[in-house]
Amino acid sequence: MQRQLWDSGFPCPKPLAGPAPLGADTATAEDYVPGGVQLERGGDSPIRFAALLWLLMDRCAVLHFERRLDPPPGWVAWDHTGPGVWSAANDSDADLNADPEPRWLNEIGVRTRKILLAFRAPLVVGHVDWESQNIRWYDGKPLVVHDWDSAATRPEATIVGAAAAVFARTGEINGATLEESELFLDAYQRERGRSFTKDELRAAWAAGLWVLAFDTKENSVNQRGDPDEFANDAWERLRRASG
Repeated sequence: MQRQLWDSGFPCPKPLAGPAPLGADTATAEDYVPGGVQLERGGDSPIRFAALLWLLMDRCAVLHFERRLDPPPGWVAWDHTGPGVWSAANDSDADLNADPEPRWLNEIGVRTRKILLAFRAPLVVGHVDWESQNIRWYDGKPLVVHDWDSAATRPEATIVGAAAAVFARTGEINGATLEESELFLDAYQRERGRSFTKDELRAAWAAGLWVLAFDTKENSVNQRGDPDEFANDAWERLRRASG
């Protein structure tokens, strides 16, 4: 995927070697691309992030990896086959399904997952960690997109929905506001040249909610932050996902 994008002129590091086995892990090598800044939040930033994602999706449309990118990262693995609602934790060994609290968040997870599992659409290749902290800009233009171990195959609408929820993250900001997510989704559809169907748009909102709920659940289990701060946003996102 990264080679395809590099060859097409997309702003990503040039891959040099790999992927290759390294013990239980996988090693890659790429050009070092220094410089650039994170794009300042506000203004037309949702539009710029959405346009860049469409460029990536469009240039990856020729790729077909079948199952070779499975399993996807936990934060987009709503179709996991393990027990319970939540997929495996991302940055700890904690069992997210062992803690029944907060109950409202677990209900959000159940209802959101139901929507996503019912959604049927072709799998496409995309970047599922579309956060500001992984993207650098120079003079208002994209300089480099990092974090290529976050390549995954998911339905297009869900990749876009996940990105719409987290594109504003800088490491300090938890996620996008509802308004920012809406602007992102609208901008992506304009760049795409055709609107999502009602089912696709519901799936996009559901995917964004799953990512935010998954992260909130993991933070709650690891006693980081107050999950109740997410409650109002979560229920509104669920309303949009439910159509």
